[in-house]
Amino acid sequence: MKKLLSMVVIFCMVFILGACGSKEAGSEANGNTEDEKAKIKIEELNYQVNVEVDNGERYVMMKLTNNSKYVITNFELTYKAKKDVTNEQKNKFYDEIQKNFKFNEEDVNELKQKEISMHAETNRLIDAGQTVDKINCYYFGGSYYLKDINHLKLCEPDIATIKYIDDGKIHTMYYDYANDSYSYDDEIIPSNQWTKRAIGQKIPKLDSKCIIADTDEDDEFKFEAYGFTIDEFNEYVDKCKKLGYIVDELSFDNSYSADNTDGYNVDLDFEEKDCAIRVTIQSPEWTKEWEW
Repeated sequence: MKKLLSMVVIFCMVFILGACGSKEAGSEANGNTEDEKAKIKIEELNYQVNVEVDNGERYVMMKLTNNSKYVITNFELTYKAKKDVTNEQKNKFYDEIQKNFKFNEEDVNELKQKEISMHAETNRLIDAGQTVDKINCYYFGGSYYLKDINHLKLCEPDIATIKYIDDGKIHTMYYDYANDSYSYDDEIIPSNQWTKRAIGQKIPKLDSKCIIADTDEDDEFKFEAYGFTIDEFNEYVDKCKKLGYIVDELSFDNSYSADNTDGYNVDLDFEEKDCAIRVTIQSPEWTKEWEW
């Protein structure tokens, strides 16, 4: 009887251990789901950060090569302070920040409440196999350009945000350097958001892999189209002129604005940093509504 009971106990223990082992293996498999479905691996994005001269000034800039098979619409890399940064290094960093940007004591004390961080970001379209350069790096989450590469050496990569086009839609994925893991944003948007309203027929349609609409109304259509040069922007201005947008025209560097005889207004700008054309077209009704 004792022998029989012993055998039953051993059998139960083997069964329980086997079940636990299966559960752990299943959990591990589920935990790798995001990594397995990641369309772009971080190794496919080759980047280097160096000091470059732009418009006669030195900046810390990134060069990025897209070795994936997808078109990238946005890339952002955030940096966080290394764990071994000393207080002496931090104090030197803040002293140099204050001197370089002429911050007052209140500004610096406010910065000291935050963890040291930096980021690089571009909204330029990056085709498969393409390299883009002169991507600016910034202090913290703000807009101050990073000019001292020794400041960046206090940090290490933290999170990469990658937006890319797949099957006519823009997906957003994240890579966590600390945990070597991938995750996806739930929001998926169309990559071509050209309006279906009648107002869209009042201007030439831009041929772009990425058109993002800010406003899509019957009386106003505002959008940005990516992947253009300044020459292509000037060609688009000429197309608008041929459609009659020459009334009360205003033309400056990288911008153009005019009405047509029907009272429609176009406002065109070229964003050199993002290689994007920004367009706003407004109907006569919209203009009358906002007249002072």
